[in-house]
Amino acid sequence: MKIRKQRGFTLIELAIVIIILGILAAIAVPKFLDVKSTAVTAATKALAANVNSALNIYLAKNKDYPDLDALASSLRGSSHSVEGGSIKFDVDGTDYYVNTFTDDDCSSAASSGSDEIQCVASVATVST
Repeated sequence: MKIRKQRGFTLIELAIVIIILGILAAIAVPKFLDVKSTAVTAATKALAANVNSALNIYLAKNKDYPDLDALASSLRGSSHSVEGGSIKFDVDGTDYYVNTFTDDDCSSAASSGSDEIQCVASVATVST
């Protein structure tokens, strides 16, 4: 009889590969979990920046500060509404609020759509 040499991986080689994959997964998973919170933070900053840009454009065109309703109506391309002294954006079922203020140092919050807006908060807040 002829003896054939077996080909394949040994149990130790397979165990080493599984250990290496486990270590890589342990490193990668926490980084991927943090990506969503980073994306939400970036999105809220972008919303506030867009409202601030709309405020500056309105001021440049009209030589006067807009009221909250006029500022909200100058925004395009997103689902938004005025709620209290904030502009509410609905993004994928989550509400984001960009706070607005009636003074240029962002210390006196707007309370209604007819308030003259001079400042926009730098970061929007997310409702839970």
